[in-house]
Amino acid sequence: MLAVSLLALCAGCLDQADQEPESIQESPYENLEVTITSPSTGSIFSGDEKIIFDSTVKGGQKPYTYVWSSALGGVLSKEKSFKTRPSEIDKGTYVIVLKVTDSSGCGEQASITITVL
Repeated sequence: MLAVSLLALCAGCLDQADQEPESIQESPYENLEVTITSPSTGSIFSGDEKIIFDSTVKGGQKPYTYVWSSALGGVLSKEKSFKTRPSEIDKGTYVIVLKVTDSSGCGEQASITITVL
């Protein structure tokens, strides 16, 4: 299974405008990493078999907020994972974007392209 993964460097996520450069400390949290684990980019769907959209997130500061969206369908879900049937959405090629934001305000996204017939 092909997973798309992007890394975020959250150094700019925290408001440090009032601090002198020598007083800036590194965040104790790992960089936010978002991966869409299902479906694989390039997948083609039709009929009534459910499409499972799933993800993993590492790093950052929990809890996370999730927004799955596409230009064709708008916001699809605000959960870590969700299911839908191809027959329930319009036919077309979708660039599905998952944007994850951690509790400190750092955000990162991953995307895949799928086709619904």
